[in-house]
Amino acid sequence: MEEKNMNELLKKAEVLIEALPYIQRFNRKIIVVKYGGSAMVDEELKQHVIQDVTLLKLVGFKPIIVHGGGKEISRWVEKAGMEPEFVNGLRKAEAREQARKEEAERLERERIAEEQRRIRQAKKEKERKQRNKRVKAFFFNKKNLALEFATSDLVGDSVDSVVEEIKEAGFNNYKTVPIRDIYVGNTKYVGEVEQVLINGQSWLAEGTMVPYDAEIIITFHVKKEFEFPYSARQMINRDFAQLASEFVGIGFTEVYTLPLKDLTTGWIKKERAVQQVLIEGIDTIKKGMPIEHDKKITIQYHSFKDR
Repeated sequence: MEEKNMNELLKKAEVLIEALPYIQRFNRKIIVVKYGGSAMVDEELKQHVIQDVTLLKLVGFKPIIVHGGGKEISRWVEKAGMEPEFVNGLRKAEAREQARKEEAERLERERIAEEQRRIRQAKKEKERKQRNKRVKAFFFNKKNLALEFATSDLVGDSVDSVVEEIKEAGFNNYKTVPIRDIYVGNTKYVGEVEQVLINGQSWLAEGTMVPYDAEIIITFHVKKEFEFPYSARQMINRDFAQLASEFVGIGFTEVYTLPLKDLTTGWIKKERAVQQVLIEGIDTIKKGMPIEHDKKITIQYHSFKDR
């Protein structure tokens, strides 16, 4: 059985080596795949096509499927309540386009489902390898794993990549702690790791033996937030300029005012009075809600029409 598996792996390696020059040459290029009718009705063949198209995308190509499938098209046309019509042996365009749309949507759903299945399988395989590392460490090394990285090397990387590296190394007791300090003039980027602590220590060399359940704390940078001072109702009829000044004073950096030009006399609705405030286009605002400093705040206020 092992010899058979090894032969299969060698065959796959040979195919990849042979294909490598083409992968490099056509990387990021659009590849048109003609998906014929026979491949669309054979379930096994269909799975192979989906897998191959997914592989093309994974290695860097941009596959576009151009499909046929006369029988399938006729079936979808009838399902849509239309009757297939032919002119000189050619399918009438309106019905064909409707069927193609339906078929393209179905193929895309199948491709996405296959890609998601592959992602789930890859995730399960990773988790299995991580568990195996912990099992071996438990029985043979008093729960200790050798660090596959120096903690200093993780500083400055993205928090997602650091978490992934820690998980792949076999450690399972980690947490992330955001530092809300990114503001105007700050050179840090969102998600940048500031420090990695392992059992309270910030500088550990690669190869250091550490228990797989050691406490690991990853601190990383995110945008500074401020508590919003008012509810939506509390801002209505306030002077727009005064309200804008308050927001800027708190620390919000993207504050805009928008005159509605809706007044004729100004007897009922007063000039400069706030009609509503939007945060990133949303008006469901609650007092005390945390808002990132650079969220767009738009103050709409009553003003006279252009004269």
